[in-house]
This record gives sequence, C-alpha cells and structure tokens, in this order.
Amino acid sequence: MTLKFGEPDDNSGGRPGRLRVVVETESSFDTADGLGVYASELLSALQALQGPDLEIVPLRSPARRTHKHYLLERLSFDQIQVPWKACQARADLLHRTFGSSPLLMPCPTVLTVHDLIPSVRPQGWPWRARLYHDFWMRFSMRRATAIIAISESTRQDISRLTSVAPERIEVIPEGVSGEFRPVESNGHVEQVLDKHSLRQPYILAVGALDHRKNVPMLLEAFSLCRRRGVLSSRHSLAIVGPQNPETLRCYAQQAERLEAEARVVGRVSREDLVALYQGAELFVFPSAYEGFGLPPLEAMACGTPVIASAVTSIPEVVGDAAVLVSPPLTAERFADAMAVLASDPQARRELSCKGKARAALFSWSNTARRTLEVYRRVAAAAG
Repeated sequence: MTLKFGEPDDNSGGRPGRLRVVVETESSFDTADGLGVYASELLSALQALQGPDLEIVPLRSPARRTHKHYLLERLSFDQIQVPWKACQARADLLHRTFGSSPLLMPCPTVLTVHDLIPSVRPQGWPWRARLYHDFWMRFSMRRATAIIAISESTRQDISRLTSVAPERIEVIPEGVSGEFRPVESNGHVEQVLDKHSLRQPYILAVGALDHRKNVPMLLEAFSLCRRRGVLSSRHSLAIVGPQNPETLRCYAQQAERLEAEARVVGRVSREDLVALYQGAELFVFPSAYEGFGLPPLEAMACGTPVIASAVTSIPEVVGDAAVLVSPPLTAERFADAMAVLASDPQARRELSCKGKARAALFSWSNTARRTLEVYRRVAAAAG
C-alpha cells in the first residue's frame, strides 16, 4: 500500500503485534541528489525487512515547486496532510525522511536530519528558506520523538544549534548502492563517454553545483595543474551535477578564461554516473560543507581514487581511504594533491584498493537495520 494525496486508505487496520511505519518517500526530490537517494534507497531496504511483525507504508509527497508559495505548500503538507495520512494509515510510527515534524502528531515521529546548511552556511539562501529552517526545523527537532543524523558531524551541529538532548539523536550513516562497483565493461564506459563528449584521461567532480561545492576553486586548481605541466594536454575536467543555465554559463566562461579543458556535463542518469566514476582517473570533492557526502563514497566503491576536503562529515565517511585536503580550501592545495596522485600510478592503485574496502563498510541494508532498531525502541517506549 502506498498513500498518495486524495486517496483513502481502504485497508487501514493494523494487525495486533505488528509495527506499522509510515515512511515518507519524497517524489519532490531528484533521485540523483542526496535527499532523493536517501529516501528511495532506505525505503527499498526497509521494505526488504518486512515480515509478520513489520509493515512499511510509503507516503509520497507532491512534486516540488519553485514558485514563491512553495514554502506555504511545504508547511501545509508537513503540518496538515502528513499527520492526516498517518491517521488514515493507523500508523504506529511516522518517519519523516526530510522536512519538519507535525505540530499535532498522531503517533511517535522519527525525523531524519541531513544537515543544517541554511543555519551554518546561510550565504545564498533566500530569507524564506532560512526562516523556515531556523524556526520550523529547530522546532521540529525538539518535537520529534527521535532524530536520526546521517553523520556525527550533523549530530554535533544539532547539539550545538538546538536544545535537543544528545540521547535523542542516533547517528546512522547512509549506504552505497551495489550498482556502484569497479568497471566490468570498458566498452560501456566508452559508450557513456562518447555520449557526453568526454575522453580519457579525465578528472571527475560530482555534486549539486552550488557555492559550497567550490567548483570555481576546482577549475582554478585544475588550470594550475595544467600550467605546471603536471597534467598532460589530454587531461580534462568533467563536472557532473544539476545546474541552471546561468550557472553552466558562468562555469564555462571561467574555464575558458583559465584555459582549462573543462566539460560541465550537468545532470546524468544513474547508470551513466556509475560509468563516469569508473572511467575517471581521479575524483575530486572540494566541498566546504556536507551533511554526509555520498559522491566520494560512490567513487571509492567504483575503485576511483578520491581527493576530498577534510571538513565536516567528509573525513568520517572516507576515513584513511582518500587524500584529504585540510582548510583553508585553496586552489593551490587541491592542485598539489591532484599533482601527487596524477603523477603516481602506484599511489592511485593503493588508494583504489583502500577505497573499495572502505566503501564496503557502508550498505543501505545496514542503514535500514539500524533505522528499524530506532523504530522498535521508539515504539516500545510509547507502549
């Protein structure tokens, strides 16, 4: 059973002794971004755990909109429609995988907090979004029965910026899907590269192209490596991630100004993303803030050597299986790290092996099992 807007629940009675959990799965999220991956992968892994004592009921939200009334619609969904749907389902527990906890909760609520970016790094966020986050999200964290933080870094931000008791916060890392694995067919990788007008060797960057991802700095670092002769004239930089036309144009202009051989690929399918990871010589992740940081983990699972920022959650995700660049995050520092790995095939092979071993520690099945432990603990406390 999946609950959608305007659809009554024709089979809402739960069985005695059976835990019925309504789990929000956001149709508003792009399945390629971190929130969308979390919602879809966790739901699938939880559904695999269903049995006589557990029922997972997906709750699909409306599509995300970008007009000025979106936040009002978001509040309406969070505060009115979510609790109503939970009532319809006769849920024992509600899991908000993103968003705010309902003011009037018909059952205990578990809230996943991915990051506190609008509070920690408010630059570039509209005032409405900052207000929503600073007021409603903090209020929701205090109201939630339990909170899941996707990293220790996020847990620390919650503790520092809110009055939530530490014992109410459970750190449960995200996982990496099994489709992210070392290359099995060079032919398929070549087809994907041809499709996106890329050629090997290339250095890959992946992520939503906003200011905290430090793409302009990465372009400068790549240009420095080219000017120093560390990278050959055949090397290119491939930048993958959702972006608007204005952002794409700005990055293309900067690449031209720096004489950097860069290709802003933009949004790609999940299958193509795997192939792009597999074909890359290096993966570089210069982000200034992350709640978790899935792209480095996905790259490591594919056997691609990783260079990443040593900030927020990234060190706890990659461990010692990546080259970490400490703050200040400058083009010179990233250029130096790229130069070391680009010129040392043995170091790349060693880092590839360590990365695959590290990525194997993160699975969505483990994330689901630990999430289910939170459900059972909350349900038991509620009686």
